[in-house]
Amino acid sequence: MATPTRDVAGETTSADGAADRSEAASVASPLVGDLRRLQRIAGNRAAIAYLGRSGHGARADVRRLQRQTTVTAELASDTEAVQYASAFAAQAGRRSLTDETRRLFRYLVKTYASNAWDDLGSKWTFDDYPFQTFTFAAMPDPAGTGLQLGIGPAFVTRIAAGDLKGVLQELRETLKRVRAPELSGKQVAVPSLGSETTAAVAAKITARDPQAALDLLVQSKVKVGAIDPSLLVGGKMVYDPDLKSADGQCSMQAWDHLKNSAEPTLARIGPGAFSSVAYLYSVVMHEYEHVRQRQSLANQQHESNLRAAGTKSGNEVEAYAWELTHAGESGIKDLPNKVATIWSSLNEEFWILDTAEQAKLRGLALKARARAEAMVKGTPETLVPFQAP
Repeated sequence: MATPTRDVAGETTSADGAADRSEAASVASPLVGDLRRLQRIAGNRAAIAYLGRSGHGARADVRRLQRQTTVTAELASDTEAVQYASAFAAQAGRRSLTDETRRLFRYLVKTYASNAWDDLGSKWTFDDYPFQTFTFAAMPDPAGTGLQLGIGPAFVTRIAAGDLKGVLQELRETLKRVRAPELSGKQVAVPSLGSETTAAVAAKITARDPQAALDLLVQSKVKVGAIDPSLLVGGKMVYDPDLKSADGQCSMQAWDHLKNSAEPTLARIGPGAFSSVAYLYSVVMHEYEHVRQRQSLANQQHESNLRAAGTKSGNEVEAYAWELTHAGESGIKDLPNKVATIWSSLNEEFWILDTAEQAKLRGLALKARARAEAMVKGTPETLVPFQAP
């Protein structure tokens, strides 16, 4: 579940995170004893209040206390970090590894990126995205109005493989985007919506009303016949702040044999879609492409048969290809970082298909690839190669 900005190294209160954050190496021992006693009784908040009342509470001391984590639980060396990551790397991407990921993250940042550590909680924050594929990404916060660092499961597997240097370099590059939103979440023109609707949707995002932003966008497409509300549960798409595994998701439609049609789809849009109106439009239309795909009983049965066989249909490849081939109308063409991300997702989905599905979709994938290459040309972004990850 997406969480709000944190003030203690991005942690929630837990047995190994909220109990003892005193700074033994830099505070006189009598005060350390008092702080530990207070923290065990009332947690970090009471300790900060104590510092303020006692006269020991210079702002720097308070900030250090806020960033300090459980002494006995921290990793002490690269070797220990690699061994620790190796113990659960096989589970990364399959389940939430919040505590483990954060312990590794604290070690990396505190050891090798002290400047970033000093700014954590004030200038930027982070959250875990356990079911994504990236190492780090600049992700919108739950309200869709700011950016935070997203940590994906590749962070764990790469450290387990000993790639601390590469992980650190990617962390620094991603933090540039988190700290400079114009690189990752700038507002661009959305030709298919027009300037007036684009501005209205952007205003709702800024006002921290993502459902209203989503409603405005969807209704604008309903008016021009691009979205059929009868195909959606309640005639709308739903903002889901807890959707972290993807920026959007559709339920599997059942087939109504009496009406000989697909039942309405529950389409959910997560906070990651709200970095810009252009990207929100792209995600909405990606999900609507899935709704359209499943309006055929034959398509539904084909998808179900492939799932039962342990593989997938090419629906995701088709939907990501739609995003890239329609990037001119969405405005995504002017967000090369999003172009690169969408292509990466398409590439990953293509190579998990069986050979028959790949053969059907190779031409479409290559067309989307060519479009993506044209859009990132001359920018700092690069595309992953068209090959199995």
